[in-house]
Amino acid sequence: MALAAGTGLYLTRFERGDWAGAERLLCDMVAAYDQASPPFRVGLLQTRRELAHVRLHRGEYTESVGELRSIALECHERWGDASPHTLLARFVLAEALAVAGSVDEAVTLRQQVIDCSARVVGIRPKHVAYLRVALADTLIRAGRLDEAERELVAIAPAYAAAESGVEATLTFRSTLAAAATERGRHEDALHQRTELLPQFVKRYGEEHPRTLDIRFETAKLRHRLGDSAAAMAAHRAVLGARTRVLGEEHPDTIKSREALGGAT
Repeated sequence: MALAAGTGLYLTRFERGDWAGAERLLCDMVAAYDQASPPFRVGLLQTRRELAHVRLHRGEYTESVGELRSIALECHERWGDASPHTLLARFVLAEALAVAGSVDEAVTLRQQVIDCSARVVGIRPKHVAYLRVALADTLIRAGRLDEAERELVAIAPAYAAAESGVEATLTFRSTLAAAATERGRHEDALHQRTELLPQFVKRYGEEHPRTLDIRFETAKLRHRLGDSAAAMAAHRAVLGARTRVLGEEHPDTIKSREALGGAT
């Protein structure tokens, strides 16, 4: 019961962007596992996966990728490809690889996850659609825009349905904006980002890292479109917020600092 309560508290902290608090709680949970308990290994693997995921968000890319590789391998060895444990471990590993810059490997892993999902019990069409959004995002990072746009067009009908969920729909629309940006359709992308911002604020809050990502991308677009004054003001605000929320040395804070220098 205590571990179940801890998991709920962790998710609350993670959702609101309190990643330092989430990490402390997960470390306590790992220490609390009873190794004599039959479900020990499953629970510990899940908690280690979430801990690595949190550390990824905190900017510890190399450590997160290494830990997630180990977890994905152990899940595969214990349960095989057609297991929710293996699927989720590989999904999070692919995210870590993409963020860390290993985009080609991340694309391959994303595609493997989608292929295996058809054999995993409990996977619904909306889940597969979300996996394909993640693939499209990674393809954009890899510069493979034609493939990314084909994925987005194919799954667009799924996001017209109410059951897709607010978070999934916001992720889909943000990925559409990223594709427009990479195509050089900056006015279109700015319009999309501007529409998304109040919805991210409503869903996550003013200074949640995901909201700050939207504000950062919007500032970059304003700079590209020649509105340097607005871009500088926005970058300055995002830099202040990222410094408070993520810390001085987080990679996103560093990006904001560099962008502000480039906008002057």
